Amino acid sequence: MDFQKYPEKAQVEKFDTEDQVELNFEINSDRLTDDPKNQESLAGIRKKLNLILNEPGALLKEFHVIGKASPEGYYQKNLQLAQKRMQRIQQEVIGVLPHAVAERVYQNPQAEVASWNEVAELLEKDSLMETAGFIRKVVRELPDQMNRQGQRIKASKDYRTVIVPYLEQLRQVKYLCRYDIYREPTDKEVMAAYRRKGLDGMYTRYEYWKLLQLLKDSQEKEAVARKAYEESLSMKRPWVLAGNTLAKLYLEKDVTDTRILEPLIDRTIFTVNYKRKNMDTGRTEIINPIEVVVNQLCMYIKAGDFENASVMAKLIPADYKEFDLVKAYAWAMGGYFQGGNTPEETQRAAETFRTICQSSVQNEAVMNLALETPQGNAQADKALEQMADESPVKWYLKAVTEARKGDVGLTEAALYLVRCFNLDQKMIVTAQNDGEFTKEIVETALEMYKNQ
Repeated sequence: MDFQKYPEKAQVEKFDTEDQVELNFEINSDRLTDDPKNQESLAGIRKKLNLILNEPGALLKEFHVIGKASPEGYYQKNLQLAQKRMQRIQQEVIGVLPHAVAERVYQNPQAEVASWNEVAELLEKDSLMETAGFIRKVVRELPDQMNRQGQRIKASKDYRTVIVPYLEQLRQVKYLCRYDIYREPTDKEVMAAYRRKGLDGMYTRYEYWKLLQLLKDSQEKEAVARKAYEESLSMKRPWVLAGNTLAKLYLEKDVTDTRILEPLIDRTIFTVNYKRKNMDTGRTEIINPIEVVVNQLCMYIKAGDFENASVMAKLIPADYKEFDLVKAYAWAMGGYFQGGNTPEETQRAAETFRTICQSSVQNEAVMNLALETPQGNAQADKALEQMADESPVKWYLKAVTEARKGDVGLTEAALYLVRCFNLDQKMIVTAQNDGEFTKEIVETALEMYKNQ
């Protein structure tokens, strides 16, 4: 089924979203470093705030700027520097917001000085364990004495060569923005929710509609389709897309279940793709979608229920030529390929016979043998001459034509069966259970096969 012809409307949801950006500063200054990323980040912040302000359904909730200074030098001076950095960025960015919005949005600007333990963490990430261990030892020995900690660390042999490069990472301002936005979930968000909640989670029909298109694993898709369809049945609103997807996946793995699609078919409407307006919803519904009817036809054929398969075939109008063969197959397997009680039935039987014969040489031979007439047997023999000698079916069917000649054809039938068995040993069991062959023919063929 074309999913775009059966769209589901998304439920607009609230998303709590967070953005975070870091800006780096020069030593002992509230000036940003020359790194182009700083200007890109500032421009990105302004752009995001403008998008939030202009996005329908978006609501800016919080805006925070946190200024930070590295721990070298005197603590109070560093704290003042952190405050200056925070205030500079706060003023630069907040100017984007209209005054009324800026007053309403929760703001909590902060300034802080990084601890020496944070420096140790950065060193440990780069496996500089000895230097990191030294710093942690100083902090333990001089707790709550930031100035003295800095003096001792600054006096170490590794200070300028190892430690100083890491301090730059702690001279920064962090920008944090939280906002609510009401919109349709994206494909990525739908998949993330499914990976988080799994098959036991609750989903909207729109989310199921998305998942059935996004999931690649057939088993996973089958499980989701089954769950979505069962939920729709429990609400007495059978969902055609989920049901048909489930049936299609069953057919692909050769599993038969004629119960899946039956709730989606109205046998009192003698056609497919019939449009009818639902008086309760006002929406136009498609009754007996062609995909559903054809898949149910295939289900009945696989189940060997050719009476119901014939009913499904009759629902498909003659102008759907692409389904002529599967319809003919259903009628032929049900025995409706010759004769008829009415001119209409006779014509349909003749068309069924002709359609299957034209589908392949093998089918032409089989259909002519099914007539069980001397003319049919002769025509089957003629068709079999066109099949490749490497086909075991060719020699099996030729054995059938010979067997039908009685004692005259016994030897030839056995010889053809031997050729068949040589090509496919599994055909021995088929022959043993086939009423076309007498016990004598099969035993003769098996004895010749074993003694060759």
